Amino acid sequence: MTLQSLLNLIRCPKCKSPLVHDGDWLVSSDPSCRLKYEIKDQIPILVPEEATEIDSETWAAIMARHNRDRVTGEMIGD
Repeated sequence: MTLQSLLNLIRCPKCKSPLVHDGDWLVSSDPSCRLKYEIKDQIPILVPEEATEIDSETWAAIMARHNRDRVTGEMIGD
């Protein structure tokens, strides 16, 4: 099973929102959460205490790169 196929199944453990794969990170699509989880050796580390909260501008840029709304994190066009 690939990480991309897992993204349909796993959610942010803190806020339960979908995750976006961005480089070596999985990023919560919830604008109030904005946590990013590191991927080490192709294994996502989904521990909120080890996640990094990113600022709203960085989060919005990540969402835009992945065809998501910069304010809500919802998929654009779905």
